[in-house]
Amino acid sequence: IRMRGIFTMAVLALSLRMQVASAQLRVFGPDQGFCQGRNMVWNPNQNGLLFFGAERADANSSDGLAVYLIDTQLTVLSKKTYLFPGPAFPGTIQTLFNGHSFLACGGYYLPSGASVGLLLWLNSQGDTLKTKAFPLFFGSSSIKRIGIAPNGKIGMIGYQTSTLSNSSDIWVAQLDSTGNLDWEIALGGPANDVGHGIRWHAAKQAWAISGDFETSSYGNYLAFVDDQGHWINDTLISDANANGNYVLS
Repeated sequence: IRMRGIFTMAVLALSLRMQVASAQLRVFGPDQGFCQGRNMVWNPNQNGLLFFGAERADANSSDGLAVYLIDTQLTVLSKKTYLFPGPAFPGTIQTLFNGHSFLACGGYYLPSGASVGLLLWLNSQGDTLKTKAFPLFFGSSSIKRIGIAPNGKIGMIGYQTSTLSNSSDIWVAQLDSTGNLDWEIALGGPANDVGHGIRWHAAKQAWAISGDFETSSYGNYLAFVDDQGHWINDTLISDANANGNYVLS
């Protein structure tokens, strides 16, 4: 029995190595610049994937948010790039409730050093259906993540420059299914606070959010906000190495 168990383990190990060896690896992006991938979503209309990120063709080029259309063999079929006047940073891409269009978020810096949050509505080819920019609230803004509720409402989270001090607040907003702003709120204290995660919580009928909250050190900040923009409750899990970026990823 012992020998049979050792043999079985050896066969499983060999099978695993063969699976790893047969895994596909694809590298894409500009030859001389950089490509920062964010995430991919399934694209049922194309039987493939939409890969979202940011890239720069070379040192002398502008940054852009990039959308790659990829088949199931990880072959790049097409690419669309949206250029900006300064460095761009990708948030994420989500499938919208109709399953046939997509919403990507991110932002870019202006020459002044301020930043603008951005939403891109995309079709299954990666073409832009419409865009929506969130301008300089009090100097700077960024959309880190988006979430989609069953009724088509869109939740967004990121940060904005605080009105109280030279710091940032967690920024949460909700759009209706057509992209009009329902409400926006800011949460935070006197230090730097950044929102990173947002998901719809069906049982509570509210947005679950997470982020970094700076006190004496950074802490994992968790909260619920209902679909009217009212804060419900929150908690702070404080730790010197806490990072809210991973709580609702």
